[in-house]
Amino acid sequence: MVFIDDAALNAEHARWADILLSTGSVLVNDTYHELQQWKPIIYYGVTAAGLAELFHLQQICFYGH
Repeated sequence: MVFIDDAALNAEHARWADILLSTGSVLVNDTYHELQQWKPIIYYGVTAAGLAELFHLQQICFYGH
């Protein structure tokens, strides 16, 4: 099952998840703190690409060449 919610529920959803897949938007709008609960976070999307490289974050690119 996939849930898509706004940042207000980040912490609640991160508590029960085994792994987190997140856009890079959380890095830009400063809502990533709620996701950091010692669980794997994989960032995806164009926004995440540069920041993941700079800060050595795990990322995935579905359309990379």
